[in-house]
Amino acid sequence: MATLPTPQDFKSIEITSTFPGTSVVTDTGKMYRLNFDGHYFSIQVTYPPMERNETRQVTGFLQSKKGALTEFDCPLDIYSDTSGARATLSEPPVPDLIVSTPLGVGTSIIPYLSYWSNVYYDYNTDGNLINIGDYITFSGHKKVYQITEITNPSSSGAGEVEISPPLQVQVNTTEVINVMGVTMLVFQDGKTMTYSTGIKGFSELAFNFREDV
Repeated sequence: MATLPTPQDFKSIEITSTFPGTSVVTDTGKMYRLNFDGHYFSIQVTYPPMERNETRQVTGFLQSKKGALTEFDCPLDIYSDTSGARATLSEPPVPDLIVSTPLGVGTSIIPYLSYWSNVYYDYNTDGNLINIGDYITFSGHKKVYQITEITNPSSSGAGEVEISPPLQVQVNTTEVINVMGVTMLVFQDGKTMTYSTGIKGFSELAFNFREDV
């Protein structure tokens, strides 16, 4: 899958989480709320002022996607990597976190196994291996999830996290939980693209994307 070029790191990235639903307020003032199945993220990215040679990489790439027709991977800037100890510690030979049991759609608790034993990681001194607020994906599908709870911190190599939204796709045993270099599968949210010039010789770009789910 092609990845959105980032000749420079984003100036800013805004991520919006949407649970589709509806609400009704009765004459008595009571509100009834209902969530529909499904979930998606939206992203607004802003690049810093860039020279034409940098700008053309981005505009040419997006032009090839024909508006909202074609999906692509979008890096999440500082949110692409876990903020936990996994990002800074020396790795075991196989650093992957592996789903330890088959999980069905709607599951929120994700157990995993790994080689992050106390030889490489000590919960008491290093803190959480991965953190609340981290964005993750699974090797079997592209939907992005966010960690909301570390339900079983451990230095044994095994662990357990809670995610939101709940799984939208079944996950099989031995699938890898991606916590480093996470990207989001998106499409352009809109039919048009607009570019503007700023300081002479530089262009300023900002785009809205929506997760392809």
